[in-house]
Amino acid sequence: MPKVKRQRPGGHEPVRVRQCVVSRELKPEAELIRFVIDPEGRVVADFKRRLPGRGVWVTADRRHLETAVRKNLFARGFRRNVKVAKKLPQTVAEQYEGQVRALLSLANKAGELTTGFERVAEEIARGRACVLIHAIEAGEDGCRKLDGRFLANCGAKAQQRIWRLHRIEHLSMAIGRENVVHAALKAGGLCEKYHASACILQRLQGC
Repeated sequence: MPKVKRQRPGGHEPVRVRQCVVSRELKPEAELIRFVIDPEGRVVADFKRRLPGRGVWVTADRRHLETAVRKNLFARGFRRNVKVAKKLPQTVAEQYEGQVRALLSLANKAGELTTGFERVAEEIARGRACVLIHAIEAGEDGCRKLDGRFLANCGAKAQQRIWRLHRIEHLSMAIGRENVVHAALKAGGLCEKYHASACILQRLQGC
């Protein structure tokens, strides 16, 4: 389906929208994942929306992906028989997490990321923490203490900016330090990009 542009409120740059093959709704591209067919005829995710060929779009959450696989909607979207792995929703979530972790690596290199309980607590106290990140295996007591300080400084709405999506091993690899359990991002473009991507990752993981 050709892309459609909708004007942003206030006359700003138009938002490109696509049709989800599952719900048939038109949604902004940022809320969907584009899929293409690789040379072996397999359906693969095109997160950057740059791969050549016909694309099929699916709302970026676990339920829509599972429905697309179960009902063979990719074949309908591509108008041909395609190979679709039953584990595609899980594979997509894992691949997308890798891209989200890459943002943490960039933030670390840019000096916009802080790790370690004490240093994160200090960033919160100084009002410089914009996003709070805990490893999945992080202890509940440590998370509770940092969360409490973060919410006290930033307000109740900051609860939406506390994330627990990555394992210690993966956080450590992304940041290049050992045993990363807690981290905080400073305000900035990378922080906002991570937050937006984390929202999608959470839906892809089925949380």
